[in-house]
Amino acid sequence: MQSKWLRRVTQSRCAQPDVTRRGAYSMGVRQAVWQQRLYEEPDMRIVSAGVPDYLDAVPNARFCLHTEGNGWGARVVDYMAMECLPLMLNDRVLLPYHNVLPWEEFSLHLSKSQIPVLASALRNISETSQRRMRMALRLYKRGFIWWRPEGLAYEFTLAALGQRVEELGLQRRSGISQAGVGAPG
Repeated sequence: MQSKWLRRVTQSRCAQPDVTRRGAYSMGVRQAVWQQRLYEEPDMRIVSAGVPDYLDAVPNARFCLHTEGNGWGARVVDYMAMECLPLMLNDRVLLPYHNVLPWEEFSLHLSKSQIPVLASALRNISETSQRRMRMALRLYKRGFIWWRPEGLAYEFTLAALGQRVEELGLQRRSGISQAGVGAPG
């Protein structure tokens, strides 16, 4: 299976770090990571889509790969809920709650052009730094869980929306009562 996939991605131009493929799912990032053959290195356990033991692998991985795709994707929600440090390999995607969460404290964000140095970049993150990142992740993970009593996704969503309204400088329209019903007029 690995050799078949490696043959396929080696021939794909979209896997080249300098190529942006806006129309292709993952924009060629998964293919470029696969070309690095990190799966052959025991200390490079990076979890992504298609891993057969996904539910066991995610909580035990060093990092969980999040690529550009069709939006944020459900995987980043899984990663946060299962406490796997998100490895964001994308160039243009806004992350969920980007305006209210300090993503830099609990995730690693690299561009596609940095994939050739991915292994050395990950190896340069000390165990102490990873522990600190995991502690920060635990502070915010409830924002990705909807079910009560643990979940705070509703509250995080309202906070992000409120922050966005403020950033846009939007004002409450006159003629609307506190309850949201138009004033008689």
